[in-house]
Amino acid sequence: MEPSSSQCSYLHPPTSHEQVQVERMKVHFFGVDTPPEVRTLAERAVVASDPDRTLLRFLRARQGHFEKACKMFDACIRWRESSGVNNILNEGLLEPSKLRVIREAMPHSFHGVDKAGRPLFVQHSGRINLKMLEKEKISLSDTVRFHLQLMEYQNVLFAQGKARTGVLVDTITVVHDLKGLGLSQLKPLAYQTLKAMADIDQKHYPETLGSMFMVNAPWAFWAAWKVISPWLNKRTLEKIHILKEGPEQTRELLAHIDPAHLPVSLGGACTCANGCLCDVVNDFTTQAMQDMQEFFETRKQQQPQASAQPSQPLSDQPQPLTSSQTPGTDVAASVKMPLVENEGAAPAAADTLSVPALNVSQTVEP
Repeated sequence: MEPSSSQCSYLHPPTSHEQVQVERMKVHFFGVDTPPEVRTLAERAVVASDPDRTLLRFLRARQGHFEKACKMFDACIRWRESSGVNNILNEGLLEPSKLRVIREAMPHSFHGVDKAGRPLFVQHSGRINLKMLEKEKISLSDTVRFHLQLMEYQNVLFAQGKARTGVLVDTITVVHDLKGLGLSQLKPLAYQTLKAMADIDQKHYPETLGSMFMVNAPWAFWAAWKVISPWLNKRTLEKIHILKEGPEQTRELLAHIDPAHLPVSLGGACTCANGCLCDVVNDFTTQAMQDMQEFFETRKQQQPQASAQPSQPLSDQPQPLTSSQTPGTDVAASVKMPLVENEGAAPAAADTLSVPALNVSQTVEP
């Protein structure tokens, strides 16, 4: 018997067609004929105890195509398990020294909600300090892991908002302040990091972006955008607003974000006592980021000692199928996932996930 979603309302409810397809997906992943191992993985991927809404995001990412949505969700739940993402909330944040460097080199914070009730995340991307990251030996794996911790924590914020208001808002608004961005920051490491994050987000956290505002865009940004934009799918690109500094930019931001939740530096009225973003004035933290850190620490303390072990390195790329395996068949799918292909060795043979593969279709495009 498949799980049922608790009664609540949605920011963007499904159409009647989408609801039919979601019910089919629920039978596929949570039905009585679903292999127990697959059902367990699917249950661990459910956000805010709402399987309907979780599956709907994958369905929308594949334009309502049932088979393609099933293949996408199946790939996601296997990646989550084999990469250790299912356990990432229980492991604690990065070690304090690395966390401090990332916060100093990449000023950011969750910062209230927008007018639709979406969690708001603000980052001063124009101040990203790649030299500091390199000097302090912050690897690509470190930054991607921290990004995944943010992505998993936003799911926590979705659930908290649902419990508080009775409305499940499972999308987020992001503001990137590009003021100060120059060619010195547009190095291969920056592109490599952005590419890794974009790939993960689009494949495994689809339809969680509500809106993204790239503000104070300088001329250097447009050179970077020519490289970055082809990585993004059409649905993501439609949600991105690139704005130049000035009154029109302020009007656009305030149309979506209440002044009380928008920093003064961006035309809002918020003046957090210790600063809106992680910065030297607040010892590189904010109340929202302290709340996140306390959540991770509490979850880690609640874990049995034997199971509180670091997850395997993270990746988005499964190893090639063996000669005896073909896509879409009912054979065991063994997946081993290193984080980034050029960073370190792959996990040992023991670190392998083997679960029955669901036979959706051999002809469906990935």
